[in-house]
Amino acid sequence: MEQTETPYTIGVFRDSTIAKRAIDELRHAGFRDDQIYLPGSGSSPGGFLDGLVNKLMGDENRDSLHALTDQGFSRSEVDYYPNELEAGRTVVVVQSYGHQQKARDILNNFGAYNSTTNPSRLQDVQTIQLREEVLQAQKEPVEIGEVSIRKVVVMEEKTITVPVMREEIVVERRSTPLTSPDQAEPQPAQQPQGRLVELAQNEVIRIPLYTEQIFIEKRPVIAEEVLVSKRNIQEIRRFTDTVQREEARLERQGNVSIHGDPIEEVPQNQGEMD
Repeated sequence: MEQTETPYTIGVFRDSTIAKRAIDELRHAGFRDDQIYLPGSGSSPGGFLDGLVNKLMGDENRDSLHALTDQGFSRSEVDYYPNELEAGRTVVVVQSYGHQQKARDILNNFGAYNSTTNPSRLQDVQTIQLREEVLQAQKEPVEIGEVSIRKVVVMEEKTITVPVMREEIVVERRSTPLTSPDQAEPQPAQQPQGRLVELAQNEVIRIPLYTEQIFIEKRPVIAEEVLVSKRNIQEIRRFTDTVQREEARLERQGNVSIHGDPIEEVPQNQGEMD
């Protein structure tokens, strides 16, 4: 009997956390919870999908192989997925019907594989490394200038005010009353102020006068301080350049079936048309 294409999409994940992220993306794409099954999670969608998964994952008797092949599963798939579960892998089953490609793309985008795309089961595997250029910043200090600090002498005039004391002569004349013979009693003479000096004829007295003399001196004092230091300024600069990267292009010749992650195809005669 010819095997039909199964309406179920299966993905195997090495990391259960990534598998749950893939399930969230399936829900976001429109798949219902009863169309998504995660064996071993404790939840069950019920109905036909629940029974189908139990048969596929080995929870029921292997005599159900005929029922599974009717759904498009091969004998190798029936043997493959229970072994993946026993190895600690996470298996996600999606009831995709007419949306197999959408479900397959979502699972593949999160790194899922199945019985036909498992790298460990592929034969004559050849690895093609694709390289691309990346921008990497290298930093080294360069001198952009320098600052010289020196002192210079600036001449300016300043004026200060200083009080100065000096002596001067004050001359004061005072008349004394004369005693007449008619007076009964002589008036007492007024006592002179200060020291009484009797001068002889042609005698001269000298009184020195003093004043304060100003001497200006200059001495340096600290008027201010200048602090000189360096500091680091962090700034963001953007650099743009053109980089190259390698991409894989697939050229199909003949009736060749290709499975796995999609690779952009190049028409066989594209070079001739160009």
